[in-house]
Amino acid sequence: MKNSLFSALLALAFIAGNIQANEEPFEKGLKMMQEGRNTEAFRSFLEVPGAEHLAVKMARPKAAEFLALLPALSAKIPTGRLKLIEGDLHLALGNITAALQCYRMAATNQSPDQYPAEPSSPRSPGYRSERYSTDTPALAFGMGPGSHRDNWLIRRFIALDAWDDAAREFARIWTFHRNTTQPHVETRIFPYNPPVTNRMVVTPCGFNGQALQFAI
Repeated sequence: MKNSLFSALLALAFIAGNIQANEEPFEKGLKMMQEGRNTEAFRSFLEVPGAEHLAVKMARPKAAEFLALLPALSAKIPTGRLKLIEGDLHLALGNITAALQCYRMAATNQSPDQYPAEPSSPRSPGYRSERYSTDTPALAFGMGPGSHRDNWLIRRFIALDAWDDAAREFARIWTFHRNTTQPHVETRIFPYNPPVTNRMVVTPCGFNGQALQFAI
């Protein structure tokens, strides 16, 4: 019993450590944003996957100034995220062709099961403040099914009348939803000493709620 309790506490400590490591630059960015230190907050948010919407929100009023910062930061930011932010800054400056090129590059530099998520506007139908809070990073499938409700790229492609690009992104996400209905192997690593890896076959019962929402 003692060993089980110790193992559980060790696992919780491991998870808490990972969460804290990801949240520290985000919390730091929120504080700097509140203090008006936008350039520092911008850099801090760029360290956190899912914080792109806050980085762009601050940078948009001075898009040219923040666009000039990106080349020096490119070594630290994955191409997909960098081009997403660059695209929005070009869009703020009215450079539609450059923006669309950036979004297309962002679309081709994504993981198969991920997409750039963007919270809905408070004025959007179905908005729920507790669900779309900016106090946490916006992650894929964390606030929607990956459609135009929360998929940053689909929203921009539709807004720019890039229908073929939007269709490709819709199809890519639908492939992910279809794949989740198939039996698959999940790997779980328990932080024991030594760590224990557990692999198990999971057989879903069909489409989940997010997939049905996406289909609609």
